[in-house]
Amino acid sequence: MTVFRNDKTTEQTAGEYGEEGYVYQAMANLGDYDGNHPIFGLWIVNHEACGLGIREDKNLITGNTSRFVPHYFK
Repeated sequence: MTVFRNDKTTEQTAGEYGEEGYVYQAMANLGDYDGNHPIFGLWIVNHEACGLGIREDKNLITGNTSRFVPHYFK
């Protein structure tokens, strides 16, 4: 993953991707909370929310070692 700002690379991670092609998307503001950038992931099963994960990191690109807090809905 690569983050570009004003046509310059500001953050980048290594990976085994690229053979398939690339996906470009607009940058969404993640916010900055004491230097942390949280992102929310929602699990949906049969059209109903059943879980939420909050992942945050000091970097804009979250990864497997980013802090993660799962939430379960009953």
